[in-house]
Amino acid sequence: MFDRIVSETILALLFVSLLLPLAQAEDDLITAPLDELLPSREDIPSEWEMGGFSNVTLEEPGFVEGKTVWYFKDFGGSSAMDLDFYVYRFSDGNSAKTYHDKEVDEIESEGGYTEVIILDAFAVVYDWGVGEQAVSWGVESNVAFKVEIWNNYEPEDPTDELIAFTDLEKTIVPEFPLLLIPPLFMITTLLVAVLRGRKRAV
Repeated sequence: MFDRIVSETILALLFVSLLLPLAQAEDDLITAPLDELLPSREDIPSEWEMGGFSNVTLEEPGFVEGKTVWYFKDFGGSSAMDLDFYVYRFSDGNSAKTYHDKEVDEIESEGGYTEVIILDAFAVVYDWGVGEQAVSWGVESNVAFKVEIWNNYEPEDPTDELIAFTDLEKTIVPEFPLLLIPPLFMITTLLVAVLRGRKRAV
């Protein structure tokens, strides 16, 4: 009888932990307007001039809507830097992650870049000789995002700015960590330990 109670308790907790992502999936979808998922003029240093907004369309499964905002720094002549933020909303998290992973896989397969370490994002810098291109990708729930910097005929290294602007975008797109699953497994382990200890003491 005792072993049966323990077994049923463990199975119930495991069942709940497996269903939790499904139960949270609907609530965790990011539904905020895309304008709110992009940096505002106040978020960007004043040396960057604002270019504008535009809608983006993708021929991807589950794609709902996309938007980009861009900024630029003009150094005179042909020297300039362009900064672009993109957000893509999908109908569900799997579609967003699939698209994100496809873009990252394509970058990795082509090579020719230097990887930049950014927590919870994939980022690279290309050196084209006459300029550099810095790109980062991230995904959260049903939204994938990209930050891109083009450096044309300007010796300024875009790496630090790529890191800063990617971190900025990550703070704007809300996070939905599944924090309850590890505690459920911890509770299960503790429960088993306590009940077994009581059984031995009897």
